[in-house]
Amino acid sequence: MKKITLSLVAITVLSVSSAASAGAFVGGGTQVYRLSTPAGDAETYGVYAQGGYDFGMIAVDGKLSATSGDKYETTLNDSVISSKTITASEASVGVSHRFDMGKFSLTPRVALVAMTVDGIDKEDTDTGYAYGFNAAYNFNENWGMNVGYTKIADVKINGNDVKPDSFNLGVQYNF
Repeated sequence: MKKITLSLVAITVLSVSSAASAGAFVGGGTQVYRLSTPAGDAETYGVYAQGGYDFGMIAVDGKLSATSGDKYETTLNDSVISSKTITASEASVGVSHRFDMGKFSLTPRVALVAMTVDGIDKEDTDTGYAYGFNAAYNFNENWGMNVGYTKIADVKINGNDVKPDSFNLGVQYNF
């Protein structure tokens, strides 16, 4: 009985989106990654570009991002042993569903991710999955501003679980 109730609730919630929101979209903005490294945590700052198509109930999108480096130092007895600069980039393909609430919307997203990190030992790329959300304010039918969070899972760089997550702030144009 609980499964039937949960299924009905899920169908009702997913059907809230209107077909009028269907169409292509593009966007971009600024992003910060937090990474765990063998030498400690690092943050990298950069930009992202995103585009896709909203089918009304479900949207499919692609995202590319690149960040500048964060310098961190390894010390021993207050002396710097090594200094490294970490950079990160990401390419992902995801699906999402937008919950519209007037001019505001909330969009949970899941994606397949390929992430490249340089500066831990050597440059390395791994694939994993990501999940997160965006909260948006739509100025009009076409333009909106969003803020989001993404957790990237199962990504190992040079054998190290870097546990990346990211925060973004951007704009989006809906065709």
